[in-house]
Amino acid sequence: MSDEHEGRILIVDDQRDVARVLRNSLAILGHGYFIVDVPSGEEALLEIQRKEFDVLVTDYRLPGMMGTELIKRARVRIPGIKVIVITGTDIDDVTNELGDTEIEAIFMKPIDTDSFIETVNQALLDEQAVEIPETISDELGTIPEFQEGPVARKLSSLMRDLGASAVILVDRMGKTLLTEGALDQSLRFGELAVLLAHNFTTTIEIGNYLGNMPSSSVHYYDGDWHDIYALSVGMHFFLVLIFPGGNQKQMGAVLRFGKPAAQEIADMIGEAAVTTFTESAEDVSENIFEEGGVELEDVFEEIVPPRRPKTSPLPTLDLDMDSLDLELESVSDEATDFWDVIAGDASGLIDDTISGEEAMQLGLLSPDEEG
Repeated sequence: MSDEHEGRILIVDDQRDVARVLRNSLAILGHGYFIVDVPSGEEALLEIQRKEFDVLVTDYRLPGMMGTELIKRARVRIPGIKVIVITGTDIDDVTNELGDTEIEAIFMKPIDTDSFIETVNQALLDEQAVEIPETISDELGTIPEFQEGPVARKLSSLMRDLGASAVILVDRMGKTLLTEGALDQSLRFGELAVLLAHNFTTTIEIGNYLGNMPSSSVHYYDGDWHDIYALSVGMHFFLVLIFPGGNQKQMGAVLRFGKPAAQEIADMIGEAAVTTFTESAEDVSENIFEEGGVELEDVFEEIVPPRRPKTSPLPTLDLDMDSLDLELESVSDEATDFWDVIAGDASGLIDDTISGEEAMQLGLLSPDEEG
């Protein structure tokens, strides 16, 4: 590495939100890295003609020139440049295409920024590139396609039910697929979606400890400007619900309306919403089944670790509100007495004490619990 600078890093990805997240994650370290991001291999080569970079971070699949071709051309100009590959496609395809090309690592999208930063730092310390790339593997397979019309209508209906500013469907790579409502530009949602996607893929891993079915999850983030709720939709998508800041009281409504909506969207997508077979794994298993007469279940057990079934039914979210209301009747007297005491004796309480009627208006107390 040259003594003239702390480190020159070139990031190449046509998904600009991903590039910005990677750039910002490195910039906030305060190491003085010189970082440039461009959306294509052709523009990357122009930058390489102007400056000598220490690390090239490139997407495998780029418009025009592919990442593999960019790596070859970059090393003609800068033979010692370190390379990190990022990809949203099958990691085995990338590894096969790279062949003997020396790289530092391959990262699947959404990228674990902590691991990414560590890898970049190691590359800038001039450590020897590994012969076999360290891979951040992805067991979730291909993101399924779906009919956008019915899903968009469900998003619109959910936005009205909740009074949200916007409702967005995002895939696990952090790509925004459908948006209903208005997005404040100050939110920088494209970058935010990438970070939320990383959180959801981590949640899927946590699901391994909870049982065989894909676990459903709800994330909540509060802020002065915006409050955000995010709900999983199967294993490949999630919903983002955006409210003005200070809307913690929406949690009950999000659970009541948002989770069933997420379930309905998963049902619209079908079994693919929770399918994690890669296409290559299916092809291999079918070939073995046809040629050797092997039981298909035995084949999948070898290809897929048993701790997480690759095809699992989505957990049924059975919110029977009538039953819940009946259960609440058993505690209605205590609830009513509680609010009557508070309403009748405000001594020593703070000014924002609310009555039973106000509590019902806020959704904290069911109308059925009255008297």
